[in-house]
Amino acid sequence: MLLKWDQSSGTRDASDDNLKFLLEPEIIEYVDTHPDFREEYHNLLSLTEFHVAQRMVSNNPAEAIKHFRKSLESAKFDQSDESWSAYVEATIMYMEGKEIPEELTAKAEQSKNAPILRNFNLGIKERGSPSYMDDYGNRRRIIK
Repeated sequence: MLLKWDQSSGTRDASDDNLKFLLEPEIIEYVDTHPDFREEYHNLLSLTEFHVAQRMVSNNPAEAIKHFRKSLESAKFDQSDESWSAYVEATIMYMEGKEIPEELTAKAEQSKNAPILRNFNLGIKERGSPSYMDDYGNRRRIIK
């Protein structure tokens, strides 16, 4: 249900409310006492933190990086989805103005996010600094 709500708008308007819900003590306690839900919970928490970060990236990049880092922390809980972890880790590097190594881009290939990471690198090379909305949203320039 939360994922459907999250995906209901392109701007991920529900992500802030979803994050509040996922961090409620009762929810955390439930997940702690029901190990079968931990992986799914952390996957959803990672995606939600990522979308919260995306929503604030233009107005508050420092705070956005904190949420990207929390997204990575949750993504690493489930080691089976290496491509998502690589994508989040690469996004943090980009936000810090660093070039993304090819090995991270290659790992993100499975999630189809590698073209975005190539775009991030191109933006860093062109400007010397990140401009998330320009590089993420400029689909015409995405290198396949």
